Amino acid sequence: MHILLLIAMLLAAAPAAAQDAVGREAELRMQLELFRMRDIEQSNRLLALEAQVRTEQAIRQVEAQRISPVLPEPDPRGPPSRVGAGGFVSIPDDRLAASNARVREASKPAR
Repeated sequence: MHILLLIAMLLAAAPAAAQDAVGREAELRMQLELFRMRDIEQSNRLLALEAQVRTEQAIRQVEAQRISPVLPEPDPRGPPSRVGAGGFVSIPDDRLAASNARVREASKPAR
């Protein structure tokens, strides 16, 4: 009789244990999904912050390129600066005058 009662109690407890295991599994799946969603959210935030930093760096680079450097003023008491004319083109005066005359003639309105 005791054995039948024990078997009946075990049979009654088995579905409850199975339901508890199914419930625990469902809870673990929900926690796993929650962790996955948090991971995705953190990754998205990190990517957004990295993009923002890159944008700010690019803006600073463009602003730095726009600013022209301040050149030092020459000392008025010092000697004047000399530029070597070796790198400049030299055109004889008569050829320059002829070229100017041709340009002026070409730029006159047609009659």
